[in-house]
Amino acid sequence: MTDENGPGWLRRLWQWVRPYRGRVSVALVLAVVGQGLLALVPLVQQIIVDDVLLDPTQSLAF
Repeated sequence: MTDENGPGWLRRLWQWVRPYRGRVSVALVLAVVGQGLLALVPLVQQIIVDDVLLDPTQSLAF
């Protein structure tokens, strides 16, 4: 019986991923960048609400 949490599963997975390691690396980088951009959405919404909608001296259009 093998330990399910041991590194053996990772070695078995790596043999299948190795030919595609460039694509997997690009996918991981893009996933991290995408999550970073998604984290900025609330900040942009805060700026829109606080600085544009709640400021009566600014026009809503350019």
